[in-house]
Amino acid sequence: MDSIKELLNTFDGEIYNLCYKLLIENENNAEVFQYVCENFTGKPKNKTQIIKNHFSQSEIYEYESIYGDIVKGILSNTIKKCDFGMISADEFYKTLWQAYCLNFISDNEKAFAFYYTVVDRKIPYRYLRTPLSMEDDIYENMVKANKSYIDRIEYLLRGSGFRQKTEVVSLILCCLDSVVNFDAKVVILAQALDSYTKSKTDDLTKLLIKRVFELERKMDGVYNSGTKKEETKKEEIKKELADYYDASGTPDTISEIDDTIIKKYPFPTKYHDNEKSNYEFILLKRNDKILLSDQGKTFKMLDQIFELTELDVMKNLKKIQDEYKIQGERRELFIEIINWDVNSNENENEELNEAIYRMFSCVSFMDSMRIFYT
Repeated sequence: MDSIKELLNTFDGEIYNLCYKLLIENENNAEVFQYVCENFTGKPKNKTQIIKNHFSQSEIYEYESIYGDIVKGILSNTIKKCDFGMISADEFYKTLWQAYCLNFISDNEKAFAFYYTVVDRKIPYRYLRTPLSMEDDIYENMVKANKSYIDRIEYLLRGSGFRQKTEVVSLILCCLDSVVNFDAKVVILAQALDSYTKSKTDDLTKLLIKRVFELERKMDGVYNSGTKKEETKKEEIKKELADYYDASGTPDTISEIDDTIIKKYPFPTKYHDNEKSNYEFILLKRNDKILLSDQGKTFKMLDQIFELTELDVMKNLKKIQDEYKIQGERRELFIEIINWDVNSNENENEELNEAIYRMFSCVSFMDSMRIFYT
C-alpha cells in the first residue's frame, strides 16, 4: 500500500477522479477501498501527482441525483449490520464493497460509490459496541423523570460562561455521575444533545436571515432617504420586478419556444421531492445562443411557497439571482455559454461546469428562503 499512501499524500485533482484511478489500476480491490476509506484525510497540500480527469463536475451531479441515495442506503445498512453484530467489524469494508459490486455494474458507477463513501462523514467507520434502543413511551417517561439533569446539561451546552471546554465537560460528567442508572444517563445526554443540535440549526437560520437582509439592504440602498425622486425610483424598481416575475409569458413546455435540447442535467437536491423526478437544468440552443436553462421550473415551484408579487420576496430572489450572475426573463433562469464548440465534449467544458454549479447554488439558496415564509 506504499504507492497508494504516496498518492493520497501528493495527488493533484478531484477526489472522484482519484477514486476512478484507484479502482481501475487495482481491479476493484476491496483492500484498496478499505485502505483509502481509513486513511483519506482530504486534498493534500503537497500536490505533485496530477490525476487525469475522467468525470466532470456535471457528471458527478448526475450520478449523485441517480445513485446518491442508493449508496447512502447501502452504507447505512452495512453500518447497522455491523453495529448490531450481524457482521464483524473486520468484515465491514469487504461486505460494503461486495454490496456495491452487486448493485453497480459499470466502473463509473463503482467509482462514484467509492468516492461517495470516502467523502461521507460516517467514514472511516468505528465499531464501538451494540447501541441501546428504547421504546418511545419509555424514553418520554425517563425524560420527565430526569428533567432537572437535562436542564443542567442543556445550560452547560448552550453557553454557560465557562471559557474552557474542560470546565464544561467536567461539569457534565459530574451531572451524569450522580445518576446511577445507565439507561437514564443515555436519555439525559440524548435529550440534551438534541436541544443543542436544534440551537445550532437556529444559529444557521440566523446566518441565512442575516445574509438575506444584507442582500436586501444592498437593493434598498438606492432609495433610503424618502425623497420624491427616490420614491419614484422605488416604484420603478417595484414595477420592473413585478414585470420580471409576471408568469403570463412563461412557456409551459419547451415546444412553445424554438429550442433544441443538447443535454439534460437532473438537479440533485432533496429540496423539491414533489418534482424531483422531472426537475432538471437543460443545455439547449435557442436561435444562435447556447443556454443552460431551468425552463421556468424554479419559479413554478417557488410560486407554491411565496407570494412572488410581494416586493420584499421579489427583491430577495432577484438579488440572489444577481449574486450568482444568473440571467432571466419571464421567470426563466438561464446562463449563456459563450465558449461553445459543437464538436467538443460538453463534459470537458469548464464554462459549462461552472454554470451548472452557479445555477445549482442559486436555486438552492432561493429554496432555503422558505424558512422565512412558511
